[in-house]
Amino acid sequence: MIAITCWRSLYQPRAGIRASWPALLARVRSPRTYRRKVDVPRWSPARFVDGARRRGNVIDVGALVLDFDVAASRAQMDEAFGHLTGFAHSTWSSTLGRLRWRMCAVLSRPVGLDEFERVWRYGAIRAEGCGLTPDYAARDASRAWALPARGPGDVYEYLELFGAPVDVESALAAIPKPEPRAAANLAPLATSGRRLERASKYLAAMPAALAGSGGHTATFQAAVALVRGFALRPDDALRLLAGEYNPRCRPAWSIRELRHKVKSAFTGSRRPFGYLTGTSEAK
Repeated sequence: MIAITCWRSLYQPRAGIRASWPALLARVRSPRTYRRKVDVPRWSPARFVDGARRRGNVIDVGALVLDFDVAASRAQMDEAFGHLTGFAHSTWSSTLGRLRWRMCAVLSRPVGLDEFERVWRYGAIRAEGCGLTPDYAARDASRAWALPARGPGDVYEYLELFGAPVDVESALAAIPKPEPRAAANLAPLATSGRRLERASKYLAAMPAALAGSGGHTATFQAAVALVRGFALRPDDALRLLAGEYNPRCRPAWSIRELRHKVKSAFTGSRRPFGYLTGTSEAK
C-alpha cells in the first residue's frame, strides 16, 4: 500500500532497506521482545534518497504517525482513529492500565515535506479533539520509529484500523499554507554585542507556537523574554521574533500580530526589565 523504509537501528541512518506494508502489519500483530529499546530496528513511512534518513533526503511520506506518551485506553484509540486505515499499538514501557500508543494511518496520496507539516497538524488537532495528547516533538517527516516491540515483562496491545485513508485534500484545506512573513522591511537591529547574542540563543530554545496548543501564550512568553528578560528595544525584539522565532511557528504570525505581542509584553508584563541578564531593574 505504501513505501516502508527500515534500518537496523536508530544509529545506522544510512542504507535503509525497503519493506512492505504486510510485513509491517505482521510485526504489529506479533511484536518481538528486546532487552533494550536501542536494539529495536527502526522504520519510516517515507522514501529517502539512497535510503539515507535525513530531512533533506525525504522524497515523500505515505502515512501519518502520531505518538501519545500520555496514557490512553484501547477504546479511546479506537474511537479516535477507527474510521481510518492503519494500525495502533502500545509502545515501549507500557504497563497494565497505563498504555502509551503509536498510531499510523495511511494517507490518500503521498505528500512532500511542506504538505506533511500541514497534514500532521490536521491529525494532531483531530486527536486533541478526542481528548488525546499527541507528542509535538515527534512530528518530523524524517523521524524513524521503533518497530512494534516490547521489553521483558511489558504489556502490549494493538488494533488494526479498517476505515478509509486520511483525506489529504481535506487536511490541506483545513490547515492552509502559511503566508510568508518577511522581516526584511523591519528596522535594523540597534542592540549589539553579547546581550543580543544571548537573547537570540535563549529564543532558539523556547517552544514554537502551535495552533491549538497554547500558541498565543508561547509567543507572548517569547516576547516577554526579549523585551523584559533581555531588555531589548521593541523594534529589536520584533525583528528577532519575525526572523528567528516566527519561521518555527505553525501557522506563522503576521508582523502586525507579532508587533502586538511585543507591545503587550513591554507594557503589560510585570516581569522586571533585565531579569534574564542578571541586572534586573523594575520599571
